[in-house]
Amino acid sequence: MDASDRMPSISQSLRNTFQKLKVHVGLRVQIALLGLLSVGAIGAICLAGLYFDAQAQAEADRALKLRHEVASLATGYLEAGQVANAFMRTREDSNVARHEEIVNTLLTGLASIESVMKQSADGDDAKSDSALRSGLSIYRTRFNNIVSMQRQLGLKESEGLQGRLRNAVHEAEAKLAAHDVPRLTQLMLLMRRHEKDFMLRGGDKYGEDFDNRQEQFARALPQSGLPPAVQDDIEAAMKAYSHSFAGFQVTQSLLNDEIADFATVFQRNRPGLDELIKTADDRYSRAGARAAEVRQIMTWAIAGATLLIGLLAGIFGQRIANAVAGMTRAMQELAKGDFTVVLPGL
Repeated sequence: MDASDRMPSISQSLRNTFQKLKVHVGLRVQIALLGLLSVGAIGAICLAGLYFDAQAQAEADRALKLRHEVASLATGYLEAGQVANAFMRTREDSNVARHEEIVNTLLTGLASIESVMKQSADGDDAKSDSALRSGLSIYRTRFNNIVSMQRQLGLKESEGLQGRLRNAVHEAEAKLAAHDVPRLTQLMLLMRRHEKDFMLRGGDKYGEDFDNRQEQFARALPQSGLPPAVQDDIEAAMKAYSHSFAGFQVTQSLLNDEIADFATVFQRNRPGLDELIKTADDRYSRAGARAAEVRQIMTWAIAGATLLIGLLAGIFGQRIANAVAGMTRAMQELAKGDFTVVLPGL
């Protein structure tokens, strides 16, 4: 064979070699691309899942914190009411400081609740929080008014208007006791009874009865036959007693009104607290449902990506199997001596 015959054979061999190399390189690239796409897809889904799950978990944590703080607020409000009632019942000054401490804690807790609600993705209206804050401020003012009036009356029997009333009646009784005037003594005892009835029951009727007895006393004093100087002393003592009782009566009536207003304000804040509790519970439920939904979506996304990658791998594997099968058949034909067969890819 001369050189001219060998040249086409060499060229054909080189061409076949390059085509085989091209086929092999293409196969490797396709396999690599399939692997990279698989890993990238799963990785992207996992990263997205972690991001959304972290957001859902953060919202759930805020909802749980809100729920706990609202529960503490409601418990603290009930405790404040109990301490206020204890003060009105026992008039212990220590309850005032305790009540103020509780109210300050409530306002601090409400500020924290407002901060948590502003961070919410739901964008809930904060009007109910503002109304509750206003209600707590009015509640504190009403209680402070009660404390101020009770201190005017006297936390103890010897203090305030109650102490002055006690001293005035003791002085009047002492001046009457020095003289034996049954009618005046009887009227004095009736006035004391009306005084005690008013302190116990607080009705205006007892104040009117007191005034009527005081007028009867004033009319009976000149008819008692006592010396004018003694009558002047008794009259001065009775006026002091009457004035002390009038001041006590007015302040006690105002205190009773404040106590009634305080009870109304306390009950008026309850619906706002109940609504806040419901809002916290609803938000906690929604946050839990959202977290579960995110986890379910990510599970389905991973399952779908895995299925798709499996499908692509199956299709790609089928193509490879078909190519190998075609090559096998061609090689079998060549082995049988059929040189007209064209190898796949050549």
